Amino acid sequence: MGTQYCQDPETLEITYQQQDYAESIRPISISKERACKYWLPASEKEVAALRAVNGALGWLSSQSRPDLAVQTSLSQQSFPVSTIQDLLQANQAVRRARQQSHLKITVPYIPLQDLTVVFWSDAAFANTLSMKTQDGWLLAFTSKAFSQGHDVPIHCIGWRSYRLPRVAGIAEWMLLVLVLSEAVDGPFSLADVDQVLKRRSPIGVSDCRSLYDHLNSLGNGGSLDDKRTAIDIAIIRQSIQRCGLEPRWCPTDRMVADAFTKDKGEPLDLLRSVIRQYHYQLADEQVVLDRKQQGKQRRQLKAKERTVENQRSTAVKPDSE
Repeated sequence: MGTQYCQDPETLEITYQQQDYAESIRPISISKERACKYWLPASEKEVAALRAVNGALGWLSSQSRPDLAVQTSLSQQSFPVSTIQDLLQANQAVRRARQQSHLKITVPYIPLQDLTVVFWSDAAFANTLSMKTQDGWLLAFTSKAFSQGHDVPIHCIGWRSYRLPRVAGIAEWMLLVLVLSEAVDGPFSLADVDQVLKRRSPIGVSDCRSLYDHLNSLGNGGSLDDKRTAIDIAIIRQSIQRCGLEPRWCPTDRMVADAFTKDKGEPLDLLRSVIRQYHYQLADEQVVLDRKQQGKQRRQLKAKERTVENQRSTAVKPDSE
């Protein structure tokens, strides 16, 4: 029940999945009476079962099921004092693992000369029960045409959801760029790391508009009251200068890393859709903003028309005798 790989003989695309392994995971046994008392602490036996389920989900989510990463991470944070509620949430993750067991990761064909790295990074401030910040990121291989707003193939190569109060993902994508350069161009000296990093400028996507504006400002982007945020931005700026990182902004409803920080339906649906289609398109930032503004104006106009129509209806309504 390991990972199953398959290659299309015509397109040469490779897919892999762990359907059998996902369907083999069994939920924790909880009586109906205890399930109703979700606030009670879990027994020693139930905690042992929770550890086993988390281990299985951790392996599955790290290898082929990015859509389970946030649930698994949040479940692992329930220790050392786990409750019945934690058991129920772990069982929900097991049900999702089994329901979506057919989900596959696709490795599409991307010409070597067009190959680059893109990563999405997101953070949800104090959104866990312990009021900690949940971070998440997704790394993928893609085409350089990503920057021009084209619909391009992507290969989800790495991801993570975890509790961390600082900017995340920088070391991971740098390492991936170096591994890619060594695989394509051959060995290099550590003294030449900066030059190697610049061979394929990676793309970093965030849905934080203020962060994007700071990174793209000609000066220092204005003063920042939060020293920790200022340090994080300085680190990212250094990455831009060091390896030609291209920062991009996307609206929240297109942020696939949102599914690594929040256990909600819409972000997870977006992530699974991107995985199934193994394609992504990012429009120019100004185009997105213009579309949002046009949509806002249309909604305001319709609301105004409804108000006028309601006033007319009230005006012509005959008085009751």
